[in-house]
Amino acid sequence: MPITIALDLGGTSIKLALVKEGGIIESSNIPVNDNTRLEPILTTIEQSISDLASKNGIASSQFEGIGMAFPSIVDNKAGKILSEYVKYADVNDLSLQSWSKKLWGIPLLFENDARAALVGEWQYGAGIGKTDLVQMTIGTGVGSAVLIDGKVLRGKHFLAGNLGGHVTVNYDGDECNCGNIGCLETVASTWALPTKVSSHQLFKESRLSNAEIIDFEVVFKLAAENDPLATIIRDDCVNAWGFGAINLVHSFDPQAIIIGGGIMQSKLQILPQIQKMVDKHTWLPPGTVEIIAAKNGNKAALLGLDYLVKQNVN
Repeated sequence: MPITIALDLGGTSIKLALVKEGGIIESSNIPVNDNTRLEPILTTIEQSISDLASKNGIASSQFEGIGMAFPSIVDNKAGKILSEYVKYADVNDLSLQSWSKKLWGIPLLFENDARAALVGEWQYGAGIGKTDLVQMTIGTGVGSAVLIDGKVLRGKHFLAGNLGGHVTVNYDGDECNCGNIGCLETVASTWALPTKVSSHQLFKESRLSNAEIIDFEVVFKLAAENDPLATIIRDDCVNAWGFGAINLVHSFDPQAIIIGGGIMQSKLQILPQIQKMVDKHTWLPPGTVEIIAAKNGNKAALLGLDYLVKQNVN
């Protein structure tokens, strides 16, 4: 069976996998540093692909295509990155399609990472059997993607459904790193969390003041242990994500919202509250839109790329 080379280019690492029939044969991670350019890493990527193939007895003739997912707005038709990101800024200066053709004789497909993850969950995870879905991926920021009538929503300028983290939830709030005011990410994201915690009046009295790294893992852990500030921060963030979900329901009318990201380790503290808020505040009967956890974790985008590459080739 044909095999897809899948690359998910994230903020701290590049996840790489060989994928066949919606299953990962084997995967590996390539760490990346701040302000990383892609060109110097291509040799490492080539070697990693070669090593995985050799280890699993796979000939390069079995490769069908390569998919790359980026944390940026992506024009999948032209194979271009449309928004700047702190890493991989040289992508549009590289002829990656020629690189892929030269090495393996296969086509290369670009995709936004949130859209790839949504497709992975739709085809192989929490969204199987559904035609209308929204996915929220909570991590460094809040990513989103939308499926309507079994088709990935993209829009005229490839923004559609992708900016769930940049919907204003507080018009009198802080300026976001995108330049907008009061975005969901300014209230509840990993990048905003340290300032949100350290500037709170209860910070010095909280066990969070002793944390080496202030992230959602430690916030949810200490909230479960009844730390007052951690509890306040947890509840505030969950409510912000809930209102984000409500906005997405009113915008796209899905059957379900899939929530993914490392934050789902605390799903029992998150999903019931968001479900309650969606049931109460959307213009739909309670239970109409399910709030469910993603099933494929950080492999969802890799699986989604396999499906998208196959659709592109066939």
